[in-house]
Amino acid sequence: MADQRLTQTRDNVFFIVGSGRCGSTVLRAIFDAHSMTAVPSETGWYHGFEQAERKAFEQQADKRKYGIAMIYNSEQISTIITNREAFEALVPESPSWDDLFVAVLTAYRESRGRNRVGEKTPSHISHMVRLAKIYPNAKFIHIIRDPRAVVSSYVKAPHYINGNGKNPIRAIQKWTNALERHREAQKTLAPERYTTVTYESLVTDPRPELDRLCAFLDLPFEEEMLEFSKRAEMGFVHDTNNRAGLQQALHAGSVDKWKKAFTPQEIELVEELCKAGMEEFGYQPIADPAAKSHAGEIRRLEISADFRDFARVMRRKFVRRPVKVAP
Repeated sequence: MADQRLTQTRDNVFFIVGSGRCGSTVLRAIFDAHSMTAVPSETGWYHGFEQAERKAFEQQADKRKYGIAMIYNSEQISTIITNREAFEALVPESPSWDDLFVAVLTAYRESRGRNRVGEKTPSHISHMVRLAKIYPNAKFIHIIRDPRAVVSSYVKAPHYINGNGKNPIRAIQKWTNALERHREAQKTLAPERYTTVTYESLVTDPRPELDRLCAFLDLPFEEEMLEFSKRAEMGFVHDTNNRAGLQQALHAGSVDKWKKAFTPQEIELVEELCKAGMEEFGYQPIADPAAKSHAGEIRRLEISADFRDFARVMRRKFVRRPVKVAP
């Protein structure tokens, strides 16, 4: 019985990906409001969580016991699981890394009474080709946003500031990397498995876009999707990230907020590095086309970011919280 429930999840999963700060949380809430789908808060399973935990997991003799403890040790993932007994009943005797992920998603899906599950981790965009092989029926929705808005949002986010300060270079690289992964997906994934939507079109004229995305996922459109902000719990369980924003209906008010947040020089910098992608998706530059190159400033920012990255890696190496496995 558990095998059939896990297979149902595995065969019908879809992924919402992007650069981060791109509107993926809004899209997650929209599909979590659908009566047939459940989409939990992001797990980072194949990105940050895997980087931190998989090596130790693979070395364990009792992968089931260790894997369950590892998940409970993660505040980000454990909050998705509201019924531990039900979750543990879904974990196979000798689970693979992928088996554990499917068990987490199945437990969440069933706790919501839905027959399909999605997963929203923007950084999974770097793993789409791999995920498409692990989950041969999986579909991917890439939400794209104006890079100036993405970078503006990143440099104000506490988690970004903690790691990068006000240096925008990593935020810019996240956007350009997402565009590189987009082009890779276009070459390797069939159109029925991969699609894009822009944040701007989603918030300014949502119904046509949601009709299209529902058709892509073989779902009927439901009006409740547009009323996600009226739901008190919104599928977040204990995670309150971005909750204030999700208590508002879709609106276009944030589309051009970056214009007030950036100096002309900062706009020039972002547009210089994101030029090709902006042209591809119709984002019009506003900087003076005669503006000088920012190559020297870009190099300085890259060096500064590299030093911060090194320091962050060293901190993680020495402060990683050990997994406590019950006897």
